Amino acid sequence: MISTVDESGGPKEFVTSGLNAEEELRLTNCRPDGLILFEHLRDQEAPLRLGDFPGRLRSLGLSKEPGLYRTFQGTLVRYRGGLRRARDGRAR
Repeated sequence: MISTVDESGGPKEFVTSGLNAEEELRLTNCRPDGLILFEHLRDQEAPLRLGDFPGRLRSLGLSKEPGLYRTFQGTLVRYRGGLRRARDGRAR
């Protein structure tokens, strides 16, 4: 999954690959745990590789519902250091 963030740092748009429609819906509609998980992953300073993704969810006090898989690998990707702005100052 690739996600963009809005000006407050919250999730804006998602692009997924390898998920069926039901999995994608579960992942993008699980609140509030999904938002807490998103913020946790967004704030990681280094790439994250987990052999027990449900265990990480439990350690954060979250239900395992957002966890579609047993393992997880992810990294933060920034574009030119952060939010891209158009010439007129609007975020895009």
